[in-house]
Amino acid sequence: MAANPAMFALIVSSTVVALSILGIHPQIGMVIVYSLAASVACRYPPEFMALALMLGAALGYNVSPVSATMLVTSSGAGTNTIEVGVKRHWKHALVALPVGALMLQALVRAR
Repeated sequence: MAANPAMFALIVSSTVVALSILGIHPQIGMVIVYSLAASVACRYPPEFMALALMLGAALGYNVSPVSATMLVTSSGAGTNTIEVGVKRHWKHALVALPVGALMLQALVRAR
């Protein structure tokens, strides 16, 4: 996992998104994932780890049923947060996760 920056970013980010789908707020998910990946994260620049966590959190806000973003969006749409977040935005997260991970890999390689 630590040898490939794109795979590492994908795992870190998708774990934050998965925790968000389960109802854990994305900010708390970032802390949980960082505490689990801290021993491996030292192999990468701190900016890389921060951006990998932020990628997961940014997408997590769009799918989490407990984030204020989804509460406001679902209220405006006249439906519940699970319908808007999980059922409608998962496709965006599915595409954005690998694209973001590849962009983060390019960032590390350019350094």
